[in-house]
Amino acid sequence: MTAEGLVKAELVAFCYDEAVASGDVNSMLAIACVIKNRVDRGFGDWLDVLFNAGTISAHEFGPTKKLDLGNGNLTTLMREVEDIYHGVFLDEFTDKCVYYCFVERPIRDWFAKHIIQRPQDHPQTATVGTMKLYK
Repeated sequence: MTAEGLVKAELVAFCYDEAVASGDVNSMLAIACVIKNRVDRGFGDWLDVLFNAGTISAHEFGPTKKLDLGNGNLTTLMREVEDIYHGVFLDEFTDKCVYYCFVERPIRDWFAKHIIQRPQDHPQTATVGTMKLYK
């Protein structure tokens, strides 16, 4: 396995874990694009962004969910991550946003205070399913 392959595998696992409960592949893809946006904006390299995601997350991270290789959404995500990683995926989801939250999940106080309550700095400019995305 290459370092690039490892990063893509981590990206797939992270996005699946974050959005599998939504049942929506577009939410998984949008999260992958948000991670790419963070990398592009200088939040760190891919692994830094993935492993530090909890510090700026809207939600507390729970136990990691087991990947279900029979899940069609996972199959789609695995296929599309290649293009997201290389920056050739047509991101019609995020409007270059770098934060997201699922409205049905409890929101961390940090996220409410620093992102949601500061629309002048972090406007909510996109929605994917039940996920709101912020600049």
